[in-house]
Amino acid sequence: MMPRRRLTSALDGKQKGFMLAYVMLMIAVVSIAMSGIAFMNKGMASKSYMDDAKNVIQSQVGTIRGQILLCGLLYPSGNNATTFNIKYPGGSAVNVSALTCPGSPAANKSLWTGGNGTFLSPVPSGFTGWVYTNDAAGIKVVLTSNGGVLENNVLTSVAAKFTSVEANIVGNVMTIWIVKS
Repeated sequence: MMPRRRLTSALDGKQKGFMLAYVMLMIAVVSIAMSGIAFMNKGMASKSYMDDAKNVIQSQVGTIRGQILLCGLLYPSGNNATTFNIKYPGGSAVNVSALTCPGSPAANKSLWTGGNGTFLSPVPSGFTGWVYTNDAAGIKVVLTSNGGVLENNVLTSVAAKFTSVEANIVGNVMTIWIVKS
């Protein structure tokens, strides 16, 4: 018996080429779809970051403001050894995390040890820590971003929740006034 020979034609090569082109087209379509999904996820991650950072910073503003005002309310005879708003913590460009309450008993002197159940959460990434100043202009806290677009948008969004007397932004620095002289 003779081996069977397969009849080949000129179309066999073209059919193989057609199938290869079809497979390549499918790979390209899947790649484009995956790129689109990755791009959409990046956009959602940016929005999520902005929402989270805004919520944390707004919460921190309320906590910081509350603790400083509570200090003056609970210990009105406190003396910060300056001539400015003496019942409130004194100092210029002091890290908020280091603030102490003048007039408070030694055990509760720090505003953030949790003696009254209050702790200061860390600032979101992309921001420096809060800085406190008590001077002739009043009492303010300042938060600085790293200058990134997302971070500056967060500051703008937070500042929009306050009046222009309470908050202002210059560049990548947001100032929140607690007491204005």
